[in-house]
Amino acid sequence: MKSTKNKLLRISSILAFLGFIDSIYLTVIHYINIAPVCNITTQCEMILTSRFSAIGPIPLALVGVLYYLTFTILSIYLTFVFNKKVFQAIFIITTLGFIVSVLLVMIQAFVLGAFCQYCLLSETISAILFFLVLKIRKTEKLVGKSQKLEVRS
Repeated sequence: MKSTKNKLLRISSILAFLGFIDSIYLTVIHYINIAPVCNITTQCEMILTSRFSAIGPIPLALVGVLYYLTFTILSIYLTFVFNKKVFQAIFIITTLGFIVSVLLVMIQAFVLGAFCQYCLLSETISAILFFLVLKIRKTEKLVGKSQKLEVRS
């Protein structure tokens, strides 16, 4: 079970790093005030300049940078030293990230009627991270139960 957990954590780390790069790109574009290169959808600029793209003066992309950087560091740490409290923090972070991602997809679809390829990439990565963390959590609970059974025997 440990190798499955570590494999999932490594995959999560790589995905989070890709999300980090995506978010860095969007943050830089925001601060230098240029239109993003948008070759899959043509509505990136509309999404990235909408009223939903920032919380006050802070672009959501910068929040994404912090989210993915935190996740990357914690998941790498967990690969070497599995700590239940750190894992619980990752679970909470990814749950919040997943909820925000779902809301942002809904805003793109139903409020703005447009999509940004970079935003969709980040939202997809966030969703995958959430489900990978759920899988690790399930694996950990199964391991914990089997260890308890062995002790009782």
